[in-house]
Amino acid sequence: MSFKEDLLKARGHLVIIIAIITSLAIILRLEKYSTKNLAVNNEQKQSVKKSYSIPVVKHSLLTKQEQEYAQIAWKYFENNYNTETGMVNSVDKYTASTIWDTSSYLMALISARRLNIISSEKFDARMSKILITLSSLPLFDNELPNKSYNTSY
Repeated sequence: MSFKEDLLKARGHLVIIIAIITSLAIILRLEKYSTKNLAVNNEQKQSVKKSYSIPVVKHSLLTKQEQEYAQIAWKYFENNYNTETGMVNSVDKYTASTIWDTSSYLMALISARRLNIISSEKFDARMSKILITLSSLPLFDNELPNKSYNTSY
């Protein structure tokens, strides 16, 4: 087989890897700007706004009501979490999930950790479990992700 044929066969895996790397790069870049902006004083804010195309975001603690909203939102992921696979149902008590739904769960997991809704130990355990599952999901025609996956397979 030629390199080109092998590359065509691996394109589904490459797309997933590129998507994960791109997502990580975006998260790290946003994290860099958000932590930079926390230390910026009022005078520096004006120069930062002028020199960066990304707007300065002021971070503050959540209000009590916002904390309650975050807890309620996280409860959905708690209620629909499958301990065997680490996946979350896309609909309450319906054991199916698309890659889109799974990526939404990954962002919710990161957000829950950053908002201190879950501990770092719980975050690490859940993230490890879902990444192991994602690495072993069967691909359609061994090329691309299926339309949906059973969350309890």
